[in-house]
Amino acid sequence: MEDRFEIELGTHRNWMGSAQLRQTLFTWGRALNAYRQFQLQHRAAEFALERAKQTVALQVQEAFYGVLLARTVVEVSQAAVEQAQRRLDVAQKRYEAGTTTRLEVLQAQVGLSTAQAQRIRAENALQIAKQGFVLALGLAPNNRVEAIGNLEPIAFEGELNPLIEKALLSRPDLREALYRDEANRYLIKIAAAGNKPIVAATATWAWTDTERQNPQNTWSVGVGINFPIFDGVATRAQKRQAEAAKRQSEQGLSMLKSGIVFEVQRAYRSFIEAQTLLEAQADALSQAEEALRIANLSFANGVITGVELAEAELGTNPGPDVL
Repeated sequence: MEDRFEIELGTHRNWMGSAQLRQTLFTWGRALNAYRQFQLQHRAAEFALERAKQTVALQVQEAFYGVLLARTVVEVSQAAVEQAQRRLDVAQKRYEAGTTTRLEVLQAQVGLSTAQAQRIRAENALQIAKQGFVLALGLAPNNRVEAIGNLEPIAFEGELNPLIEKALLSRPDLREALYRDEANRYLIKIAAAGNKPIVAATATWAWTDTERQNPQNTWSVGVGINFPIFDGVATRAQKRQAEAAKRQSEQGLSMLKSGIVFEVQRAYRSFIEAQTLLEAQADALSQAEEALRIANLSFANGVITGVELAEAELGTNPGPDVL
């Protein structure tokens, strides 16, 4: 019988661990330029948020004054219906008295129907304006919100050129574009450093422990240079792409400045025009109201016809489209 013996290979307990630390020392400006670009993009995002807030505020204000305007149109339409009803009542009385013709009554009835149709359209427009106001506030469509206020002229005095300068300094969309344009400048520097060397320091620690030997710790420290010899002209392509983005942002910035100047000029001239029209129509409105009062009395006494009364009514009721 042959003797048998066993040979043990390996170990039952074998532990190993390692850790490596890598610290970049020099990146040819990549890290610094990337950090500066991030700061500029962050500032641009802040102004983009401010621009969004201003846009929401403008939409709410437009919806609010839209409700007030639609309500005013309803009031004017209601006044037109009441005037048309008075005209019809007078025409019927005159017809019954034999001082006018049936045509006068029919014309008055047509005028009343037209005024009632305008009032219905004005009331529908008011409901739509209220719904738009609710949506502008970000509420559910089934919410009911009332706009409390009156359409009053706003006093404003100012020169055009200072207003343009103020807009160019404070408009958030322009500030956003300026920061993004500056960020593109650093993007060119980052792209140009794509084929430049990177210097980094590394530190490595290793630990081993087995049942046949005591635990051992090893350390190693070194400095390495990573130099891309050939990148397939990727750096050149990325740089050209960044330069194209910079030129595009510069052109967009120039167009935005021109657009802001135009918007301020248009808004200023529209405001001056509206202010002048209000001043000019204030006296005309009071005169038209007096003319309508006299025309109603004249029509009731048979001095003027219904056509002449209708002309007087047009002087005090411009209609919803004009408003």
